[in-house]
Amino acid sequence: MNREEMIQDIFYKLPHTFRRMSAKIRPPSGGKKQTFMLLHAISHNDNKPMSFYSDFLMIPKSNLSVASDQLIAEGLIERVSTIEDRRVICLRITESGKNYMRECQNQMIRNTSDQLSVLSDGDIEELHGHVLGIVGVLEKIYAEEKSVQN
Repeated sequence: MNREEMIQDIFYKLPHTFRRMSAKIRPPSGGKKQTFMLLHAISHNDNKPMSFYSDFLMIPKSNLSVASDQLIAEGLIERVSTIEDRRVICLRITESGKNYMRECQNQMIRNTSDQLSVLSDGDIEELHGHVLGIVGVLEKIYAEEKSVQN
């Protein structure tokens, strides 16, 4: 079991843990944590409308507008209109934003590796198994919620 692979699973399958593990990462321009969370969401779900990110991050659109303005000013993301409906504004990560996120990801992996260094390889495998088990159960819950909504 590769420790880095397990860390990636924790980050991307358990967002609360990601927030805790990324606590030492300084958001762009010293902005709010929401700014960093938005950039992270865009880096994994590029070219989506603001409403998508608002729902995904559970943050009001007005707060995301402020965060997106900061990221645009720094050249990390850009706004684009869709061809189908020019009123719909999507957010897209720039090359500079991708580079920034790679640096952040490397720093988070180093920080998390340091935190997990107290665990043996057996503990890491056990933890990874539990993470995957939790994710499996949560995915069933989310699938049920979606079927009830439709």
